[in-house]
Amino acid sequence: MFLTNENSLIFFILFVLLLLAFFCAFIIFIVYKYNQRQLKYNTTIKEINTVHKNIILQTQVEIQEQTFEHISKEIHDNIGQKLTLSKLMLNTIDFESKPNTISTIHQTVDILSDALIALSALSKSLSGDLLLEYGLPKMIDIELKKIIVTNQFKITYTANDNGTYLAPQRELILFRIFQETINNILKHAKASAIEVDLNYSITDLIITITDNGIGFSMPNKKNGNGLLNIAKRTIALQGEHQITSNNNGTTITLKIPIHDTKYSN
Repeated sequence: MFLTNENSLIFFILFVLLLLAFFCAFIIFIVYKYNQRQLKYNTTIKEINTVHKNIILQTQVEIQEQTFEHISKEIHDNIGQKLTLSKLMLNTIDFESKPNTISTIHQTVDILSDALIALSALSKSLSGDLLLEYGLPKMIDIELKKIIVTNQFKITYTANDNGTYLAPQRELILFRIFQETINNILKHAKASAIEVDLNYSITDLIITITDNGIGFSMPNKKNGNGLLNIAKRTIALQGEHQITSNNNGTTITLKIPIHDTKYSN
């Protein structure tokens, strides 16, 4: 009887030890899997942040290239022509005719003043902090005014500027999406009117860009670089985009969350 009780006690102790060993092994396994998942999560976050930084860098370079292209065109087509005209007018001054001389000089001064104003505007556009200084609504307004002066498009622009803004880096990416969309309209849409609407809410910014051009077939254009860039950058902003197009025009709608949770840290 004593041996039986002793054997039962030994078996019970062994069972408890095995049970403890099992729980210890289970806990070690859970901790291991947790560490593996945490390591994978951290690696994924680092990869996402790297991609995000690369997109920002690429966006900055593209905006700079577009700015320099605009500056080059303005110097050649606008300021250069004004200076050339001023030189020609000064060369044609008839010093023996005082009234004509005074009139020519006044006209030349006016032309040079216009050239200085244009040059001042260009110098401001060279500033890398222009977007940070003005914000997205103002920068879009400046960009659209460049199109208005061509007298080739009817531009409609609305923005409920309620003081809710995205982070500067996010606005930079969004501004590049806008630029790319407008460039596609100017180059391919054969449009005569462009409408841009910025609708801010507490949680989201919705941008709608519409043209009355010839449109395009979505299956044929879905793999185009322009549309892929728009999709890629919208995803980087944790946003959504929708494109509708027919022979009456194209509408691109972007819905971007105001606060970026993925990159908030």
